[in-house]
Amino acid sequence: EAEEGELQAIRQALARLEEAAEVARLDDAVTLDLVRHHLEQSIEPPRTVGRFLTGGVTFCALVPMRSLPFRVVCLIGMNDGSFPRTQTPPSFDLIAQRFRRGDRSRRADDRYLFLETLLAARDVLYVSYVGQGIRDNAPMPPSVLVSELLDYARQAFRPAHRKDIVEELVTWHPLQAFSPRYFVPGARLFSYSEELARASGAAAAARGDPGAFLERLPEPEPEWRTVTLDRLVRFFRNPVRYLLRERLGIVLEESEGLIDAREPFALDWAGRQEVRARLLDAELGGEGAEAAIPALRASGILPIGEIGQVLVNEELATVRDMVRCLQELRRGRSYPPVDLDLALGDMRLKGALGELWPSGRVHYQLRALRAGDLLDAWIHHLCLNVVRPEGVAPTTWAISSGARIEFLPVAQPRDHLQRLVTLYWEGLQRPLHFFPRSAYAYATAERKAPIAAARAAWEPHPFNGGYHAEKEDAYYSLVFRAEDPLDDEFERLAEEIFEPLLAHRKEDDGPR
Repeated sequence: EAEEGELQAIRQALARLEEAAEVARLDDAVTLDLVRHHLEQSIEPPRTVGRFLTGGVTFCALVPMRSLPFRVVCLIGMNDGSFPRTQTPPSFDLIAQRFRRGDRSRRADDRYLFLETLLAARDVLYVSYVGQGIRDNAPMPPSVLVSELLDYARQAFRPAHRKDIVEELVTWHPLQAFSPRYFVPGARLFSYSEELARASGAAAAARGDPGAFLERLPEPEPEWRTVTLDRLVRFFRNPVRYLLRERLGIVLEESEGLIDAREPFALDWAGRQEVRARLLDAELGGEGAEAAIPALRASGILPIGEIGQVLVNEELATVRDMVRCLQELRRGRSYPPVDLDLALGDMRLKGALGELWPSGRVHYQLRALRAGDLLDAWIHHLCLNVVRPEGVAPTTWAISSGARIEFLPVAQPRDHLQRLVTLYWEGLQRPLHFFPRSAYAYATAERKAPIAAARAAWEPHPFNGGYHAEKEDAYYSLVFRAEDPLDDEFERLAEEIFEPLLAHRKEDDGPR
């Protein structure tokens, strides 16, 4: 089938040869060379070498002295990197090695050719370039000359109905030829393809409204009513992720990629946390933070040489500030962990409560405290106030490199825990509209605009480079793709969970 076109061309050429022989009444045998010559002349496409400016449409390259006036001039392929053209000179080109004024420059020639072509257009100047990625539809810049032309247009023209003249000059085409934008009556884009119109209609009908991802699941088995302390903390850090992973087995985290083979010259966020954690463990273990430096150098986390030593010295200052703060709070003897087995209505909470000292429970970390970390300390604090071990103050200290927060004693801690485990049971059956970072922003904002503060943490912002909005979490994006979850339920849960926490929180200065 792939060669059917070629075979048909040969059959037609042989038919013409037979017809010519009949007209000439040729009955004698002919040579093979004559037949081959006839076939070659018949099958090869005619070479129509037209002269320049012979009428119709003229295709040519951008060369000097061809920029005569035309009604319509089209420049195709004006992509970034394609024009002005780049030419790699050979290694023995002395002009490229020692460029002087007056030497020919291909880029300068192309800039002049672009200006000539611009002046040659009488009615229409059409410029085409690949402005979007073929895989992800990401924007791609045009040639630098096209960008300069658009900048000049912005300076010279101010349209009455649009803010930017570029919106009037540039037509952005969709990634797919069957996009519905081509088949909207009266739209700027259009298409004459009936086949693509049918494909667009079929795609739009199949797409429809995605609807809710998950309505409500049946109650879990009775053994789910027993929850550990670690699982309860993990649930409130991201209830939707817990529901999808634990009950539905849906895991959206990507696996780790290839190991970075580049030599580090600075510490990124993860590397800095790793260095601080090892130095702090060595310091609290009595060995001294300096004892962990050889292992850090051998692990490849630190840059080699003096740069690595400078970075370690910077982190040592932070770690020693933390150690001084912990030594102040961890005076006296350390109490062993307390086993928990609390009956909270139909639920049961089990686990172990550690880091107990005469001053209370000490929760510490070297990075800044986030909303999930505060919930972690608060849940442990409620458990501490329920069991109240002898010799341990009913106080919890949440320590980070930038803050020291004290949770005061709670009068009715069991009631608060009862409410939290009830929300846990509800969150095992449907997605809760509770998002720690946005809810914390809502609860701590001024009373005039709490929902605006929540949306600032929830919605992505184009000027917050490197900051990941809470909405961009893969689990939230999947479950709440067709709705706005910052509703009345969100406001109610934010107040219900964080108001008791904030009422018992006393913030102090950072580590001293």
